[in-house]
Amino acid sequence: MERPRVPTHAPSPNSLRQGEGKSSGTVPQSDGDRVVRHTAVGARAAPGHDTQSGMPGGIALLRGLAVGNSLDGTIRHAGIDADTGQLTADKDGGPRRLVISSDFYSVYQSAGKKADGLVNLYCWAHIRRYFVRAGDANPAQLAYWTAAWLERIKGLYAAHEDLTAAWNAAAAPTPRDKTAAAARLDDAQAAWNAALTAIDETRKKQMAAPGLQEPAKKALATLDREWDGLAAHRDYPMIGLDNNAAERMIRGPVVTRKNAGGSRNGDTARNAAVIWTVTATAQMAGLNVLTYLTAYLDECGRNGGKPLAGPPLERFLPWNASPEDLRAWAQPPPQPG
Repeated sequence: MERPRVPTHAPSPNSLRQGEGKSSGTVPQSDGDRVVRHTAVGARAAPGHDTQSGMPGGIALLRGLAVGNSLDGTIRHAGIDADTGQLTADKDGGPRRLVISSDFYSVYQSAGKKADGLVNLYCWAHIRRYFVRAGDANPAQLAYWTAAWLERIKGLYAAHEDLTAAWNAAAAPTPRDKTAAAARLDDAQAAWNAALTAIDETRKKQMAAPGLQEPAKKALATLDREWDGLAAHRDYPMIGLDNNAAERMIRGPVVTRKNAGGSRNGDTARNAAVIWTVTATAQMAGLNVLTYLTAYLDECGRNGGKPLAGPPLERFLPWNASPEDLRAWAQPPPQPG
């Protein structure tokens, strides 16, 4: 089967929000830190709009990592058929597109090479570290070289920030602003392409030049090897250039797991993952976790000590909650006494 081609330009906000093309799927952000072996942390935002990334309808953003950071863990986490290596069908039976924002870990690369419709977006903060390390390894000869590369990457981030803002502004402009919003998006896309092309041309030129120091060669070789996943950000302006958000999101669970001595078995690991998914979802919605969980448990008490179900439970889903509840759950818990 021929793999679907990645689009050569960013999809328009309106086309994705209106469901043109088949865009349904999940966009995990994966940490890639192999120290984290027993957790699967995810968080959900309201369907149709992710509160942090501005993802369009049909694509939810899941910030987390695969259990064990193994291929089997990625398969379970991402909805990949273990026998065929392909993405499982969407709810309506149609094909699904999966975009994984991650570092260069080989598990994600393997999955991306096999599964139709799976796109890897690689972390620009991660590749930046390679240039920093090259400069640290030979500051006398590579200080200016490193500074120039960091400036190029800084420019790419600035261009992407403008592109993301323009993409969001073009999603639902007023009739009066429609033409201006489209022009702004075109300009931002051109600026992003120019910044990316400058990096592409420079890396090729430097790799072909003789006499480059070994640390610089290693950094450029890594950039060349991971270039497709780094350049793929061109087509997904609604997704950040790095997976720092995933690393920050899992810091609490990682520290907790370490302090507790680990989960020790699969059942407790899965229970922990469920708890952290709930708390991460509450945090993404801007809620105070203690206030939110206290309100839920109080309601369970009024329900005879039984878990809620149906409409009473639906009320506690942040995307279904009333504005009054959301405001109340965002407040810090009352102090004792």
